[in-house]
Amino acid sequence: MTAHPDPTVLPEPAALPDWLAPALDYAERWLEIQRRHSGFAGVSFAAAHRGALVREAAWGVADLGTGEPLTPRHRFRMASHSKTFCAAAVMRLVEAGRLGLDDPASAHVPGLHPEVGAATVAQLLSHAAGLTRDGPDAGQFDDSRPYLDRAALLADLAGPRALPAGLRAKYSNHGFGLLGLIAEAVSGRPWAALLTETVIAPAGLEETSPDFDPDDARPFARGHSGPWPHGTRRVIPAENLCDAMAPAAGVTSTPADLARFFGALDPAAPSGGPGPLARRAMTAPASRDPHAARPLRFGLGLMLTDLAGERSFGHSGRFQGVCSQTAVLPDRGVSVSVAINAADASSEAVLSGVVHILGHFADQGAPAPGLRDWDGRWWSLGGPVDTVAAGTRIHAVPPLAPFPFAERSEFAPEGPDLARVVRAAATGSYGEAVTRLREGGRAVGLRVGGFRLRAEAEAEAHLQAHFGDGV
Repeated sequence: MTAHPDPTVLPEPAALPDWLAPALDYAERWLEIQRRHSGFAGVSFAAAHRGALVREAAWGVADLGTGEPLTPRHRFRMASHSKTFCAAAVMRLVEAGRLGLDDPASAHVPGLHPEVGAATVAQLLSHAAGLTRDGPDAGQFDDSRPYLDRAALLADLAGPRALPAGLRAKYSNHGFGLLGLIAEAVSGRPWAALLTETVIAPAGLEETSPDFDPDDARPFARGHSGPWPHGTRRVIPAENLCDAMAPAAGVTSTPADLARFFGALDPAAPSGGPGPLARRAMTAPASRDPHAARPLRFGLGLMLTDLAGERSFGHSGRFQGVCSQTAVLPDRGVSVSVAINAADASSEAVLSGVVHILGHFADQGAPAPGLRDWDGRWWSLGGPVDTVAAGTRIHAVPPLAPFPFAERSEFAPEGPDLARVVRAAATGSYGEAVTRLREGGRAVGLRVGGFRLRAEAEAEAHLQAHFGDGV
């Protein structure tokens, strides 16, 4: 096995907006308490600006069985993120003139049902071909069967499609497996070699591989079941080889590599992958999901939607005991990625919270000089409250909320340890004083109107003194 360089030294970011660093600081605080409160094994996070990595962090453990701490270097099964990698490889073949978006699948892969064979490359890339999602047996998702090899995939594709092509978006792992067969036929290269040579290596992704590699000794995050129904989480190896389904589900990577790779797919960003015209095609809406909870369209290997009111493109992934989500915010020039090794997690909900935080800071601006000294976390019997400086105000937010700033109060500073509530719900302390409490020069709490909030250690001591040991 070849040695891999240690990518722990981040490049010097260029022309970062002044709100981004404090926004990411609070996003990390929010992610940490979200993980603690949820009981998820681990959460890994990264952010990039214009395709350059600017932040990465991890909390929790990579394996509940061993207690191994999770780090940003731990790789995850990124599952359906693989579809974007597949699309990038296909677009490189299109740019080279070796494949056409209007080519029917049957022009490159024999033995397909005529309806399946009539599907074009563009329809397959945009989930508009009407193909089966996973065939008659999707047992690979709960480890009841292996992922399909080439013969099993072709056997499924010898049957008719489920819907007429072009009718609507219909997600299909089999469709991306077929794209892998097409790419192999056109290039004459095995899928893993083709993806590495045309996408992974040119993008400088040192922590990404086309499928799980049992000989790779780099740190790897295990999956975990949810606690239901027996009250305990089970460690899931997540080592399955995806075989012919690797173009749909095989990629193993880190949020850091994903944030960089997806950020570089923005047509406005520098890129070591497909050219600007190909990236414009990938990020343009091509099919629509009419039954999604919120507007969702598919580009070529990409999901296009709004997250927390921000226009985004990216992808999600769910493997055995692992989920992940990556989003590019083209209006902000920022890409963010999160991976969670817990089957009961929603990476979309977690990433939406991060995007909400970024949008709030972008709108409010960087904290005014001296205000960040008010940043902190304070506790009462009702739970935690975070004070977060942004713009000219101190914002008090509930960090356990999915969109913390939607429920904020705001304090206007009036002195080093004095402020006034200038925004609050009617049931809050609007118009009343906020005093920061100190002992020996150290901030140990806040008094908001008549309510006392304590730092974590002081809150624990207060609970112990008044209510005794926990149960």
